Amino acid sequence: MLLTLVQLLVATVGMFACRRVGPIEPPPPPPPGTHVGWYVTATGTSGGDGTNAQPWDLQTALSGGNGKVQVGDTIWLRQGTYHGTFYSGLSGVAGSPIVVRAYPGERATIDGGTGGANRIETLTVSGRFTYYWDLEIMQSSTARLGEAGTGTPLRPTGVYIQQSAHDLKFINLVIHDTGHGFYTENTAHNIEIYGCIIFNGGNENSATGGRSDGHGIYIKGDGVGWKIARDNVIFNQFGFGIHGYAESGQALKNLVFDGNAIFNNGTPSDYDNPNLQLGGTVVADNDSVTNNSLYYSPGVGYLNARIGYNATANGTALVRGNTIVGGSQTFDFGYWANLTVQTNIIQGGTRIVAQHDANAPATEHWSGNTHYRDPTTQGWQFNGASFAFTGWQSAVGATDAASATLPNAAQIIVRPNLYEPGRANIIVYNWTSLSTVNVPVGAILGTGDSYVVRNVQDLAGTPVASGTYQGGGTISIPMASVTPTAPIGGSFHPLLKTGPAFDVFVLRRS
Repeated sequence: MLLTLVQLLVATVGMFACRRVGPIEPPPPPPPGTHVGWYVTATGTSGGDGTNAQPWDLQTALSGGNGKVQVGDTIWLRQGTYHGTFYSGLSGVAGSPIVVRAYPGERATIDGGTGGANRIETLTVSGRFTYYWDLEIMQSSTARLGEAGTGTPLRPTGVYIQQSAHDLKFINLVIHDTGHGFYTENTAHNIEIYGCIIFNGGNENSATGGRSDGHGIYIKGDGVGWKIARDNVIFNQFGFGIHGYAESGQALKNLVFDGNAIFNNGTPSDYDNPNLQLGGTVVADNDSVTNNSLYYSPGVGYLNARIGYNATANGTALVRGNTIVGGSQTFDFGYWANLTVQTNIIQGGTRIVAQHDANAPATEHWSGNTHYRDPTTQGWQFNGASFAFTGWQSAVGATDAASATLPNAAQIIVRPNLYEPGRANIIVYNWTSLSTVNVPVGAILGTGDSYVVRNVQDLAGTPVASGTYQGGGTISIPMASVTPTAPIGGSFHPLLKTGPAFDVFVLRRS
């Protein structure tokens, strides 16, 4: 996934090697693996036995390794690029999942290309009790404009989770330049998408009068079990960041969106798309949107977060502890029977909040939220009418606070990775434009730990900070802007630098 120091050294050696005259030999294969499990390489075969000496090809492993893969086993993908589209029906059992994982310290990339004539998804997954971990999934296709055919996206989905799948986890993946990053079917149950970095996905079907597509996570659920999107980083998608949306015969029940960092989605395209939506033409119920960090750069984005869609009557939802910054209509609310909106931080432009339901004073419960906008302006909307802050509070019964002055200190959010000790996402709202911020990492690193910090918008670039943690609780991270990684095939608008006002980093113990 993220480049290790070893990989950077290999890249440097390769750069100097280009000065030689004559053919250049490919780098030697990695040394034999020492971890217990089955082995896969980009040059493996279906006739292998899954050992270091005779590794499988990827599809053979995902098909069960000719009957050898058992519950509780681990399949290791060695470094290299695995070209093609793949299907996995691997099934473990509760307490003994099968694990498909990149070998430690190596970068295993699945390249779906164009998806072929039928635009097949890069990784299609069914089965149960299986974890997919530390893989890179991408498409080298350069197509970004046009229809591939009726109902067929130009860029296929990176990870497609089929109807019968259940009890699957997708952990710390890097997914880029696909269509949707993830697409989950309505009847897939107990799915967790955790710690993934998703960017540069999508396309347009027409430069004018059409739409852009390619959501980071497209998610729906029938209410059996849960679907969880937690601690993911999603940015510069041509479509939405998280698209919780469903239509006839489907539902949006038991969805958890927690701790995600979502920014500047839709901006590479000609069309506005929200960073986050929970709502469709069918009922959403028993859902939560908590502790997420949303951001649009100044001057871009219309809806930042939409909770409820059009006039659909929804059930119960909790919206708590989110920070939502930017967009001309920052926070948009539809129709709910019981909606709690609590302790969020909201900062925006023309309209900071829009509530469409005339019954909102009885059905929506607003408390402890902080609105950063001049409270004397008509920046709040309820039932089609605009209000200054105090008038809006009185109309809807909120017990919130508003300020025309931004905070006088940076807001720093550290989200420890639940599956990788020594790793965390760091989100910074740099309200005072500091050149460097001090980030509390005492709960992540131990004294003497070596560490590397990378900006998610330039994962393959030079780390923004590295060193040995000396204790004391904090490390310093510079807030200078970086140039985002360009989409393969280009974008319709230039990608925006978010620093120093806002950035997201990944800290890893090295």
